[in-house]
Amino acid sequence: VYASRSLEASRYLNSYQRELTERFWNDAKALFQESNGGSLPLPPELSLIATSLDDSVGLFHGHTGSIVALAVSGKRDCVVTAARDSTIRVWEARTEACIAKFEIAAVVRRLAVNPKATRLAAVTVAGALVVFDWVTGESFELEPPENAGFASIAFSPDGNWLAAGTTGGAICLWAAESHEERPQLLGHRDRVSCLGFSPDGSLLGSGSWDETARVWDLSTGRLEAEMTMQGRVGDLEFGPDGRRLLVGSYAWRARILDIEDQRQTALETE
Repeated sequence: VYASRSLEASRYLNSYQRELTERFWNDAKALFQESNGGSLPLPPELSLIATSLDDSVGLFHGHTGSIVALAVSGKRDCVVTAARDSTIRVWEARTEACIAKFEIAAVVRRLAVNPKATRLAAVTVAGALVVFDWVTGESFELEPPENAGFASIAFSPDGNWLAAGTTGGAICLWAAESHEERPQLLGHRDRVSCLGFSPDGSLLGSGSWDETARVWDLSTGRLEAEMTMQGRVGDLEFGPDGRRLLVGSYAWRARILDIEDQRQTALETE
């Protein structure tokens, strides 16, 4: 999981390129092997992510089209992929076996896995949000606000909540099991392109095409912090302590926001 997030973040911090360079990939392998004393093989998650950016599947065989979205769940020991062959597949990470497959008509933009259940959520380029259960085979669609579609999704670390950002700037929240909807989080003025929960699940980070990143207190729905970026926000990630937020933009910029004192630190990117 750490490696998959590191590789995903590198795409934003290295000119937002679609393909990993050979130099970066070799460095990533060397760092993993060095951190484990050179005794562990490269995990399937790393091989899948590296090769999927090159329109192939690597160790996980089955897709017949290029992979367009990916999610990894360490707690469920699974990898979920969506491809242009109109399928979503769930893989057991260590055995490389495909344990579930779903047909979906539209191309998938984003994937998320519930860490405490056998459910995954997918947002399509058409703005639909579909939830699948890979054990029961059940699937259902959640309704977006009027005159908007969905653009981003995230499950809380405890698996109790599903958050979805819309093309109109609103953020929707549901109880993951009952699908009961909570009041929307409002403030962004454009598409909510990315979402992320803090490790303890108390905060939600959101990034938008309005060139801002925001942090919300989920117990009150109150805005806790805000940071203006240069360019549309592409991705974000909380630090392990939940006190800092790393944000990357499509303008090749990255900043760290200290949530308590609002201090911002710019990161140099090539």
